[in-house]
Amino acid sequence: MGGGIYLGLLTDFCVASEDAYFQMPLAQSLGEPGGHTMIEPWLLMNWHRTMDWLLLAPTLSAAEALEWGLLNKVVPRDDLENTVEEMARKIAQIPMTTSMAVKNSVKRAYELMGMRVHLQVSHILTNMVGAASDVQERRAQLMQSGLKPRDFVGRDEAPDDGDSPSSAPRV
Repeated sequence: MGGGIYLGLLTDFCVASEDAYFQMPLAQSLGEPGGHTMIEPWLLMNWHRTMDWLLLAPTLSAAEALEWGLLNKVVPRDDLENTVEEMARKIAQIPMTTSMAVKNSVKRAYELMGMRVHLQVSHILTNMVGAASDVQERRAQLMQSGLKPRDFVGRDEAPDDGDSPSSAPRV
């Protein structure tokens, strides 16, 4: 969820248990662009899914995250540790120099596709966005609500039952 998803996407491999779920609620909750730190969703998914992920903040099941390109594989929770250990054993058999060359080659290819420049521009945009009054207002709403960012997303989508005044905040 949110910043936690970035930690998983930073890795060379991302394996999840079947009961895991993923969401990027930053634009909807904190008013932040969301695709601006560490790793970019556009590297992992297509244009339309990237816009969906960043602007609509859907909660994806592990199977959906795999389909969207966020994961390498999904396994039963009981198999997670053994699966990851087996992957690590296979990687450990590769000479370190070869492993480093593969990683460097892949990173350089992404840099040639514009990743470094994009990260620099994203940093500038994130700073500009953070100073905007509407974004600061959104963050204040989140803080006042007492909700977690993932719960703040979609809070206005509940149908009005007509019993509460329209000015009452929805939580």
